[in-house]
Amino acid sequence: MEESLRYSLMPPVTPYGGELGFLSVGGVLATGGANSRSVTYGLMSDNVARLEVVTGAGETLTCSPSDRADLFFAALGGYGQSAIITQATLELIPAPKNVRVYWLFHHTMQEAIHALRSALAEGIWDQADVLGYQHSYTDAIRAPSPRDGELINTLRLTAFHRESPPDDEALLRNFRSHFSIRIEDVSFRDSLLKKRAFYDLLDREKVRMQGPHRGVAIPDDNMEAFLSALLEKFPLDRVGPYWHVHCVPISGPVGLQTPLFRLPAAESWGVVCPWLGMAQEHSPQASRDLYQLALDNGGMLLGGLTGWPMLPDDWKAYFGPAWNELQRAKHKYDPNNVLQSLTNTG
Repeated sequence: MEESLRYSLMPPVTPYGGELGFLSVGGVLATGGANSRSVTYGLMSDNVARLEVVTGAGETLTCSPSDRADLFFAALGGYGQSAIITQATLELIPAPKNVRVYWLFHHTMQEAIHALRSALAEGIWDQADVLGYQHSYTDAIRAPSPRDGELINTLRLTAFHRESPPDDEALLRNFRSHFSIRIEDVSFRDSLLKKRAFYDLLDREKVRMQGPHRGVAIPDDNMEAFLSALLEKFPLDRVGPYWHVHCVPISGPVGLQTPLFRLPAAESWGVVCPWLGMAQEHSPQASRDLYQLALDNGGMLLGGLTGWPMLPDDWKAYFGPAWNELQRAKHKYDPNNVLQSLTNTG
């Protein structure tokens, strides 16, 4: 991201953490790469023109949709089964100069999710997501303190612009469920740096993140049921002060093009990324319980975020019809099984 901004350009989609330099481009592409801009631009892996990879057989090869297409599509979202991505040619778009961020604070997650759906229906926001925080994060985002035993549920709406700021009244005319609002103007570059705020907070507090810090994809119709079950299974007094939930929409009219990136079989999607930081319940069983909650609500693993022990049958279920194609590519480009095999995990 930093290098592309030197030319006033940016990737259409950069997953959270990737834009901050915490993730490698190859690592992100090996799992797909989604954020809230995916409703418009698809996955990060959907915006790749060409790859250079090193296969399990030790060959350095280039591939694209028209050249070694089997290798190209096995590398994107394939979890490094056939090859390791060493270089990628990404499509870039003009980067905004400035960002106006609207923080709309709600008493309940259900209210915030409903407002998020309204924002998506408008189709005018550059980014939109929902975050649920405990007390420990409120200073980092300058949010009101939540009521005891509750989260501060925040709808975050982002409008990009270059010179003239957006019309607040026009943009917010349909939003009335929040009890408080904060509006923040920053440069686009500074907006990326500001996302480090809670990471810096954790560093100052010497917090070691543990427990399920993973994502699941949930059908939009089941979002509220899943969130209720999540809070019941992992109540706030058990998971510690640094717990937060991040709800990110990733499907839209454009659709997702990476064959190996899987989503639940429903028309509309929500992505929920629970972070059970400093959890007392950070055992493998707690991770498995989180995964099972997703399955019970029609969900599945969100590509790239495998915080629980995944068994071979779990991977087969995740990839579904694409599993056999992935295995054919592995046998072709990693015949001696040098690279990690998903069938040998446990």
